[in-house]
Amino acid sequence: MSQRTQISELLENLELLRGKPVTFKMRLLTHKGPKEVTYKGDLLKGDKVYDNLFSADKVEIATSKMPSNIVFGLPIEFIENIVIDNNQLVINNTTTLTWWF
Repeated sequence: MSQRTQISELLENLELLRGKPVTFKMRLLTHKGPKEVTYKGDLLKGDKVYDNLFSADKVEIATSKMPSNIVFGLPIEFIENIVIDNNQLVINNTTTLTWWF
């Protein structure tokens, strides 16, 4: 499946999940080592947006339980793989969105 098709499928799934309860998990590296952050809540945002600072399209995801100053944003060019399986969506094996309903 091409990256363009994967991105389209990702955005379609995010649109269907808007307003639904989800768990957002992301593994990231910090100066103190690896860390995993988890936010539960309703999916508020799952959109493709244009980032003027980096002149690139990116995917932004936010839940109702994230602090208002936090939005997950990933430039589309850095998305290597997307897996959508049953009730879970995984981006680059580091970011997971799980839903139940």
